[in-house]
Amino acid sequence: MSAEADTLRIDSSQWRALALLTLVYMLHTMDRNVISALVEPIKHEFKVSDRGMGALSGLAHSIAFAIAVLPVGWLADRVNRTRLLASLLATWSVMTALSGVATSYLGLLVARLGVGGAEAGTSPTCMSLISDLFPPSRRASAIGVFYLSTALGTGVVFLVGAAVAQHHGWRAMFFAAGVPGIVVACLLLLFLREPARGRFETDGALNGAGMDDAIRHILRNRSVLVLVMAVMLAAMLVSSLWTWTASFLIRIHGLEPKQAGLVIAIAAGVGMALGSSTAGPLADRLSHGVPSRLAFVPSATTALSVLAAFGMLFAPTAPTAIGFALLMGVMLGGWFGPGYGMLLTLTPVSMRGRVTATSQLLSNLVGAGLGPLLTGALSDHIGGSDSLRLAIALTMIVGVLAAVLFALAGWYAKGDMTRIDASGQVPAAAARA
Repeated sequence: MSAEADTLRIDSSQWRALALLTLVYMLHTMDRNVISALVEPIKHEFKVSDRGMGALSGLAHSIAFAIAVLPVGWLADRVNRTRLLASLLATWSVMTALSGVATSYLGLLVARLGVGGAEAGTSPTCMSLISDLFPPSRRASAIGVFYLSTALGTGVVFLVGAAVAQHHGWRAMFFAAGVPGIVVACLLLLFLREPARGRFETDGALNGAGMDDAIRHILRNRSVLVLVMAVMLAAMLVSSLWTWTASFLIRIHGLEPKQAGLVIAIAAGVGMALGSSTAGPLADRLSHGVPSRLAFVPSATTALSVLAAFGMLFAPTAPTAIGFALLMGVMLGGWFGPGYGMLLTLTPVSMRGRVTATSQLLSNLVGAGLGPLLTGALSDHIGGSDSLRLAIALTMIVGVLAAVLFALAGWYAKGDMTRIDASGQVPAAAARA
């Protein structure tokens, strides 16, 4: 379909498909973050250091993710994406449930490797589907809705995880997180139809491309390269904060695990959902169809999330710290929709799966993988009762860098869009804007 399809009305079937993809990514987020909700009980049972828990909650998942993400991104550009997504969902759900029978730190580590490998294809496949469900002028809004899944999944896992762990033990939470994915995998096969690839692009955007073309696209376009780096650092910020904030509230302000879990559930579930659902439409409205302007919102919200995090860390009382944590959650949800929407619009349809996969590789291996580990290692190195507060504060440097890089991506995109359009690599409707 030609670029004029950008003006077509969005119908209910597109929104239903988006809702189903959002549910899939909600389960992805739950199964990925379930460890973060159970840090304290697992740490005490297996007698693991903060560094060890950081590796279990981040790096174990991310190593397997990094190995699998590029091959699965390649598949997302070539095979039926609905069937691929259903297969991946069923696999990681089974591995999550199996985590509940682990009897040692090593056994749990191996199970998490399995979850990470299967989850590697989720984002590239979902992003590829969304780009063929919604035109460029609506993608930031659609992806903002899609990333409600991150907020809801994180909120549910902390809310339910703390309660289930307290009453039934931490192992039961892995079963509760894993089983629903089997059901949703069946729903995908029954109700999600594969959309036509490139339906909103020019015919030239459908030409075949290899992995080397995707890498060259990232390296040759400063806006794309800087945007990928910004997303990587923003992912590090989010992962580290949600892994350690509950432990911070427990250790520094004396909250019970169930209370801390409730705070994170509200901050991540309600706060990030609010941020994600408003930032995408806001970015679409502010940009007026100009992709380079999408960068303003993720830059601003990332910077504000750092300020809110500092407010939480150095608040004198628990209620004040909780208030800043809630504000932090809202701001952390602001970069997903416009950030990934801009990346998709700057990337030709023939390589969106691989470019998104490359971004996810860096976001998960370097960002989400090293973020919790870095904070845990800093806490162990600093030592003392206040070590976690200082470790999280030092980690906030990556948030400042992410905000700067988002702004630079928008600046570079102004020149890149003209040059890329001349080569016929990007949807003409987006480039003309």
